[in-house]
Amino acid sequence: MAKFNSWQWLVGASYIERNIAFLSNLIDEQIGIEAGHARDLEVIWLRPAGSRWGSTPDLPDALANLRGTLRRKFSKESKIRSSLLIPNVVRTENNRRYDRIFDEAFVAPSGHLSPAVEVLLVRGVAAVVLVTATIAKSTCVPVGFATVNAVAVNLIEERLNLSFRTRAETLWKKAMQEDVQEVPSVDIAVQ
Repeated sequence: MAKFNSWQWLVGASYIERNIAFLSNLIDEQIGIEAGHARDLEVIWLRPAGSRWGSTPDLPDALANLRGTLRRKFSKESKIRSSLLIPNVVRTENNRRYDRIFDEAFVAPSGHLSPAVEVLLVRGVAAVVLVTATIAKSTCVPVGFATVNAVAVNLIEERLNLSFRTRAETLWKKAMQEDVQEVPSVDIAVQ
């Protein structure tokens, strides 16, 4: 039996296919998850500064793949809410371009986190933390890790201090939609 590793080093954008596959594999291999039980899950994505972040089709694909992994691991009935946290320094960018991807978006207060940090958090399940590293005068690359280690995930969530969302500027918030099953119609003849 292969030894379970709860960490994976990452290089490149969090949402590229390879990095989402690493995260999905960690979630699939996680020990102690209540597999098959429906539960409410929240995916929180704190984006870094920079106009190139999320500008490719990889971001919506990554979130869809992550949702699929979570539904496969827990239950198809699990409700998964996605939130985008935007650093205050990029509030003037066209952040509405993400409103079809995320259920809600907030502007983080000034100084909440460095705009060079990116965090993808599945509350209570997994986390990805990346920082921008300069490797040449004109070349920067995100580097960091993904983890499903419960202690690390809880510590990352604690350090994010998500309580600020109650007083943060909300850019958009979609109502939670229930999955509606279509009931076949039955014609009843009145005699």
